[in-house]
Amino acid sequence: MDIIHVFAILITITAIFSYINLRYVGLPVSIGVMVIALGLSLLVNVLSWVGFHLEDPVRNFLQQIDFDKTLLQGMLSFLLFAGALHININDLAEQKWSIGALAT
Repeated sequence: MDIIHVFAILITITAIFSYINLRYVGLPVSIGVMVIALGLSLLVNVLSWVGFHLEDPVRNFLQQIDFDKTLLQGMLSFLLFAGALHININDLAEQKWSIGALAT
């Protein structure tokens, strides 16, 4: 599977989870998407335990993804940029000594 297809599938799933979070759950976006993804994975495990074997198609899809290429060469820069958008520079300046000590 090509990296663009994986990226498109992940963005689509994330958009659906984000809509569900906005409409029904109401948590902050990153927490809500993670909670919904956790719930979906638990649902797949429970359904597999009951008798609906959904873990094989999910496992096959995940095995087709080259996570090193997808994450490090594809999505990491976007994730870091999105995380940097939520940093308050004044709070960062207040913690400069702690950050400097931990960064060395």
